Amino acid sequence: MDLIPSEAKKIEVEGATVDFFEYIEDGLTCYQFDTSMCGPPDPMVNAMVGLKLLDENSKLVMINHKAPGGLFPKVEA
Repeated sequence: MDLIPSEAKKIEVEGATVDFFEYIEDGLTCYQFDTSMCGPPDPMVNAMVGLKLLDENSKLVMINHKAPGGLFPKVEA
């Protein structure tokens, strides 16, 4: 099952270890990546890199094999 939307375009993101994709959904720019097949530290590394892309008109979508518990305290604020 492919979880990346068909309209998504692959983009280059400095520091990423997986492919990132960009698309528009409900008026927001969405950045999405999939670390479901990766082990630590790739999910955390890519989440932190992806968060740098965000502004008030965007969101980050992370596909992972489990809830990234270690990430929540880092991004809570």
